[in-house]
Amino acid sequence: MKRELYKYLKLVIGCIIGSFGMVVIMKSNIGSSPWLVFQQGLGKELGMSIGKVMMLVNVILLFVGWRLGELFGSGTILNSIVWSYIMDLVIETNIVPEGTNLFSGIIMVLLGTGILSLGMYIYVHNGLGCGPRDALMVGLVKKTGKSVKMIRSIIEISVLILGYFMGGIVGVGTIIYAIIIGYLLQFIFKCFKFNINELKQRTIKEEFILLKNYITT
Repeated sequence: MKRELYKYLKLVIGCIIGSFGMVVIMKSNIGSSPWLVFQQGLGKELGMSIGKVMMLVNVILLFVGWRLGELFGSGTILNSIVWSYIMDLVIETNIVPEGTNLFSGIIMVLLGTGILSLGMYIYVHNGLGCGPRDALMVGLVKKTGKSVKMIRSIIEISVLILGYFMGGIVGVGTIIYAIIIGYLLQFIFKCFKFNINELKQRTIKEEFILLKNYITT
């Protein structure tokens, strides 16, 4: 039981670290992440708010991830809740300073992307369920046999291009993030000797069975 609680603790810590990294990127003031650009553009096309577009995109990504063989678990739900809550908290408390020029903005994007990548590794490798975007990445890596670096870069650049042509706001930081996120993830996975092709996500049903066994034994 202690081992399972430790897994959930790491998942929450990973989400906290990742969301903090995302705020650092946002505060750089030289461009948001490609997914936010995509959501901005899609929101303009559909006449929907960013929040509603985000929920719609997450549902679609979960379906695509499921079709690729990545079943979502409790970690997927916790990811969505903790991620959004911590991002709001960090933004409201103003603990991350604003980028004041291009140089400081670039440093913040590089730092934020590194923090985000570390957080993603911490919660993904537990096997409790990826976030919607990461489920897509993991599913495509397993399906195609290509590297994390290549798949993540293709995903980020693709949504960036789509978002731009739909009217999303693109900056220098957006381009930097889209290019380096795949390389940083690949580097961190290698540092921790984590093979994403061997990752098996645990479903919610399996977790209920496991919890039941802990309670009855």
